[in-house]
Amino acid sequence: MSLSVGIQVNPELIQLGLKAVIGEIDTNIKVVLISDADSLLLSTNMGDFDLLIFDISTYRKLVQNCGLLKMGLCNKPYLVCGEADTEEKSLPSGVVFCSLRWSLSQIKERVLQLIYSQKEQLGDDGSEEITSRERDIIRDIALGLSSKEIADKNFISPHTVITHRKNISRKLGIKSISGLTIYAIVNKLISIEDVKNMEL
Repeated sequence: MSLSVGIQVNPELIQLGLKAVIGEIDTNIKVVLISDADSLLLSTNMGDFDLLIFDISTYRKLVQNCGLLKMGLCNKPYLVCGEADTEEKSLPSGVVFCSLRWSLSQIKERVLQLIYSQKEQLGDDGSEEITSRERDIIRDIALGLSSKEIADKNFISPHTVITHRKNISRKLGIKSISGLTIYAIVNKLISIEDVKNMEL
């Protein structure tokens, strides 16, 4: 099962950027760009999306004009994008926020968290099962080990590590180390404390 994400963010250039970020995370995710807030409100297909990403003005419109979010009619996970971190303080707790002034890696991490939590909720953990050896490799990659260090630690050749990395990327649709790190945290292969300790 692949996820379907609806994006309504202005300007269109930011929409295209978010679509590209999602494409880097997982090429199997279907992304639909929605032209404006009114189109989203009038959309009879809003329920077809597994996730929604919209800007803060659309969020306010959904809450004030029709109460979709307050009444729980839009019970899909959503990400609200804004230009300033101060806008996050105006949102109720539990609303996932992403500042468009953040770095690309910060935005990608926030989108990854939302996507993987939704995949986990839907029971979509990839078309193929990750082996215990691949879980070990993911953990080591997320902890910052090089292919040679992983090979030495697991008593395998560096070529075998590269093969495992290719298989992991194919199975999960994740092509970046930051993506694998988020996957490892969400799936409890490592803890956030492990990542924080790496930075020291």
